Amino acid sequence: MSSNQPIAVQFSDLRGFSSFTAQHGDEKAFQIARQFIDLVGASVEQHDGRLLKTYGDGVMTSFEDPSQAVRCAVAMQKTLCDEYCGGDDDEDPVISAGIGLTWGSVIQTDGDLFGHSVNLAKRLADEAKGGQIVTSSSVVDETGLFDGYSFRDMGERALKGIGEHQLYEVIWRPEV
Repeated sequence: MSSNQPIAVQFSDLRGFSSFTAQHGDEKAFQIARQFIDLVGASVEQHDGRLLKTYGDGVMTSFEDPSQAVRCAVAMQKTLCDEYCGGDDDEDPVISAGIGLTWGSVIQTDGDLFGHSVNLAKRLADEAKGGQIVTSSSVVDETGLFDGYSFRDMGERALKGIGEHQLYEVIWRPEV
């Protein structure tokens, strides 16, 4: 059940999904959620990860390599931005996601994960704004600078039910 081998845990959630649903209706919201889940699934597969579960407009994934988890998160954000950011047409929805990512030990059972790292990854995703990837210090320590990505220190934050943690943002856009 328990794993001494650390694992990267990633949560990805659409931002503004409840408002989008209220404005555009259940059918359109369902289509967007399915497109998002498909996008995440394709990116996770390309980066040697596992899609563990979906929950409405969110997805939980895992990776054996934290660098692959960062690459996947960046690829997801780039694809979302290419597809849904800055559309010229009022009919095109502006869709964004917040992603939280951590590295640590977990309990693995029946294709699911449990433990502090899982809870932390979810809280990091909750902190992330649309287009943002928020990581724990364990990801920064394990990966360092690579592929031209850097990490911005966001300071310590009190996370619900978890306490104070040092947070970092993956800088993946040149304009940032």
